[in-house]
Order: sequence, then C-alpha cells, then structure tokens
Amino acid sequence: MMQGILLAAGFSRRFGADKLMQQLPSGLSVIESAAKNLCSILPQSVAVVRPGNTKLEERLQSCGMSVLVNENARLGMGHSIAAGVQATEGAAAWLIALGDMPYIHPETIATIVSASKSAESIVVPVFENRRGHPVLFGSAWRHVLSNLSGDFGASPLLEAQRARVTRIRVDDPGIVQDVDYQEDLRRAASLSES
Repeated sequence: MMQGILLAAGFSRRFGADKLMQQLPSGLSVIESAAKNLCSILPQSVAVVRPGNTKLEERLQSCGMSVLVNENARLGMGHSIAAGVQATEGAAAWLIALGDMPYIHPETIATIVSASKSAESIVVPVFENRRGHPVLFGSAWRHVLSNLSGDFGASPLLEAQRARVTRIRVDDPGIVQDVDYQEDLRRAASLSES
C-alpha cells in the first residue's frame, strides 16, 4: 500500500503565528487544504504533528487523517519523517507532503503516485525547472527514511541519490508554493481575486 505522510509538526517561527490554521481564500485553512488534497488520492494518510497542538489534531482528524504526535518534533523535519515512516513501515512506498503547501492539485499527487515503478523509486515533481513537493520514496528507502534526523528532511537522500530520481514535469505551480510568511497568504488572496 502507498502511504501518504503529511508533515505538520513545525513551529511557524517565520510566519509569527500558527500558519497551518490560517484561512485561505477558499475558506479552508492551510492545513485543511493540504490534507484534503492528499487524502483525495491517498485516503489512509497520516499527519505528523508536534505535542500539544490539539486544535491542529482536531482539524486534521475532521479531514479524515490519522494523527501521529512526534515527541521529537522540535529536533527537526527529519525526525518527523522518521516517525511517520516508522509508524507505517509496512507500506510499499511513502509520499511525503508538507502541511504548509495547500495549493498542490490532487491530479499532481496522482501523477506522482502513478510514476512509482519499483521499490527503488524516488519521484519528484518539477514545475518550470524547480523541484517541488510532495516527494515519493519506494520501500527500498525505508531504513534511510526511518533514521533521518535534523532539519534537512530527506534532502540529503535526494542529493545522494540524484541519479536515481525520476523527475516528473507538472503544470502545477502549487508544488513550489508554500506558506512561510504573512506575505504568502496575501499573495494567494490577491491571486484568487484577479
């Protein structure tokens, strides 16, 4: 089974508030949009959150997601990926998505999933020559993913295995649009009005 993992354990330091709970022009929060897009293709997806964020947990559960509390969230994204993979280690592959990327089209997620051909697969979407998210890893990478640490996520693995990475060109700017700053939300609002 293909497993979706939504990383939602960050601390929103650059944003200055809980960015995942901010409302988008669609009326959904950032996290609801990211969760619904992922679950529309991989309905058994798991969200990894930090301890003590019960409102976020409730919002994710209302989207149909299972929630995994990562006690080591403060140690960085690598720990959250590792926790998600360890909790779902029987999966045939993992699609790692980010909770602060609410604009990814479900069709893009389906395209990435369908590009997985073997246990050694690593699939990344590309928009206008920019690598984006989510990223798919086949089961051959289970050990590496379940032992990640620090705040670089799976970037070192992608760099080390560059020759094995399948790059899928997509017409979806959402794969490179995250919400890190207040300005990112204002830009989204202005785009929706134009």
